[in-house]
Amino acid sequence: MMKEPARIDEPDAEDGRKDGGDDLAESDVALSSTEAAPEERNDAQAGGLRQWATVILGLLVTVLFSGPIFGWASWQPMLEEDGVYRDLCDSSEPLCEARSSRMVLLYTVGQMAATMGLAVVSFVTDRAGPVFLVLTGGLLASAGLLVMGQGGQLDGEGSTGPAEEVDVLQIATILIGAGGACLIMHAMKLAFLVQPRYFPIVMTFANCLVDASAVVPVGFYQSYRMGLSRSSIFGFYAALCLGLTALLSLSWCGPPLRTLEACNAAELRAGEEVEAGSSKHPRLHGLSVKRQCASLEFAFIMVVFTTQVFTSNSYLGYNKLLLETLGDAETDYAYVQIFTALLPASALLAPLYSLLLSKKGFAATFFVVIFLNITWNTVALVPSLQLQLMGFIAFTNFRALLFSTAFSFLGHTFGNRTFGTINGLCSLVTGGLSFLIWPCTDLSQRFFGSVSAMSVLLLALCLPLILLNFRLAQFLRKYPAGDVRSQ
Repeated sequence: MMKEPARIDEPDAEDGRKDGGDDLAESDVALSSTEAAPEERNDAQAGGLRQWATVILGLLVTVLFSGPIFGWASWQPMLEEDGVYRDLCDSSEPLCEARSSRMVLLYTVGQMAATMGLAVVSFVTDRAGPVFLVLTGGLLASAGLLVMGQGGQLDGEGSTGPAEEVDVLQIATILIGAGGACLIMHAMKLAFLVQPRYFPIVMTFANCLVDASAVVPVGFYQSYRMGLSRSSIFGFYAALCLGLTALLSLSWCGPPLRTLEACNAAELRAGEEVEAGSSKHPRLHGLSVKRQCASLEFAFIMVVFTTQVFTSNSYLGYNKLLLETLGDAETDYAYVQIFTALLPASALLAPLYSLLLSKKGFAATFFVVIFLNITWNTVALVPSLQLQLMGFIAFTNFRALLFSTAFSFLGHTFGNRTFGTINGLCSLVTGGLSFLIWPCTDLSQRFFGSVSAMSVLLLALCLPLILLNFRLAQFLRKYPAGDVRSQ
């Protein structure tokens, strides 16, 4: 998808065996590494039936279980209709602010677990291996789904009390989020099992299917509306998760693992050949993490993660509340379902995102990201339910372009050798900030009676990135090798 992505990865391939974060980079940054790996895998021929079976099964597990927590807009109405946290409200007002706030807290805890889990997994993937990731992710996600189905069941009076189930449901979302993080990192290993010409295809699919997994909760809610109980829905899904991940772990044994080991060995040999580096590489390639962290590029990507990823996760959390205040409950939450279903649709525009990056570079693409951010946050301030459809489209493209550009920047700028560490550092800070979603939303509702103050806050968070992006544009003109369009 990029002209010469091998320039990004070659000097850092010496750590191919030890870089867990690289797999995330190569997934979300199929733009920057999709052709480097094939060149480094000349001695690691792949693509047998066992390898392809593992890839297909791995992609299936990815779309089903890696990111359902991010489809919270469909989880929340199902939990509310099932009576979860009902005792927090008076009988005359079943959807009170206290109950809605507790739901946002539930999402925040799970989302933070997913984000922090990715950070931790980024640091340990190099030693863990794909089988460990699959088994751990499957066990955590299955346990979380099972608890989510059983926690907070209706009592004899037809409602659930907040005291008993609150910790149980929070534990469930933590398990689901952490398990999904393991499965996301596992998905990034799949592309190394196939022939070089299929490497970019598998890597792109793995990345897109992570977002597509946010649609899974729509099926939960529709099944619940058809009459199935919450416990049966989540119980079946937990059993399916456990069974498929166990099968996937067995599928990895034998030829697939040997293929991965051969791939790592080939990358190690290639890294020794290009250790001296080249002036054509971005200036941070081959430097220590400490020196990379003292750079403008690190400051920029940290601002991107701490402002824009926080913005994205916040909207995913309070979107249902926003639509509810605009009358979505009267439409049986049709707009919530539309929003959730649109999230993976941006995958259809992946070639356009790639073209924008390769032709215009990082700075221009980040300006497009900022424009989309301002668009959907401005629409969120307008009290019109129908107009929110425009906001949905802007947000869907914002989220997809944000992550593809951010991880492309990570991979291209810092290189394959230190991608995992840099990604882990950014994810740790972002995960910590994610816990502010709930108190910020709660304060907005308490003092303004709506989530409009959150939209204003998210708009304000664009300012630091705008200023730094102008500085980045100047910097890349001085060091053109640091821009993706120079490749």
